[in-house]
Amino acid sequence: MFQRVTRKNIAPKIALQGVSGSGKTFSALRFARGYVGAEGRIAVIDTENGSASLYSNVTDFDVVNIRPKQRGETISFWWADFEEAISAAEKENYDFLIIDSASHIWQATLDFKARLDKQGGNSFTNWGSAGLQFSAVQNRILQTSLPVLCCFRTKVEYVLEENEKGKQAPRKVGFAPITRGDAEYDFSIVFDVGRNHEATVSKTRCSAFGDDFNQIITEETGRTLRNWIDELQ
Repeated sequence: MFQRVTRKNIAPKIALQGVSGSGKTFSALRFARGYVGAEGRIAVIDTENGSASLYSNVTDFDVVNIRPKQRGETISFWWADFEEAISAAEKENYDFLIIDSASHIWQATLDFKARLDKQGGNSFTNWGSAGLQFSAVQNRILQTSLPVLCCFRTKVEYVLEENEKGKQAPRKVGFAPITRGDAEYDFSIVFDVGRNHEATVSKTRCSAFGDDFNQIITEETGRTLRNWIDELQ
C-alpha cells in the first residue's frame, strides 16, 4: 500500500497570474519549453479567441480553442469543454499542458449560477450546485498525470477601512486572481507576474524557488523545476 517517497512521478500544477499585458502566455510557453526540453510536446487550451497562436514564434506547440457557446438565453463557457480537452491531451500523450485562461473556468461557474438564479430557488443552494461543477474541473486538473500550468487573469483587490473621517472607505491592497478564492491551494507553485514582466513567487512547495525569486520567467525557470523534480529518483 505504501511506497518509498520519490519526486519521479510528480506532475506539478503551476499557477501563473497577472494583469493584461504582463506576458502570461509568453512566460507560460517559455516555462513549458524549458520543462519538457527541445523534443517535448506542449498542448495549449486557449480560451482567448486564438490569442495563443500569436506566439507561434516562441516555440512549437499544439492548441485547441475553447469558445463560449449558447446556453439557454446566455452565451458562456462550459466546464465539459475543459474536461474534454484535458482528456484529449492525456490521450495524445502530451508532455505539458497550458490552460490560458483558467479564469474562464470560474467565469463558467458565475454564468451557471446566474442562470440558476433566473430560474428561481435558493441562492445558497445555487452556489452549491455551481461550486460542484467548478470543483469537478479543478479536481480534473489536479488529478491529471500531465504537468499543468494555469494562467489566471488578475483584478485589483480592495479592503474596506475606516478613514480619517470615521467612514468606511476602500483601500487598494494588491491584485487577486480571477478564480475561486481557495483555488491556489491546489497548486505547487504560484507565480505573480507584474507589468514589467518580472515574476515573484507567492506560494511554493519547491525549494528551488523562494521568497527571493524576482525575475522574468524563461526556459531556464522551467528547467529549474524539472531538475528539482529529477533530483530524487
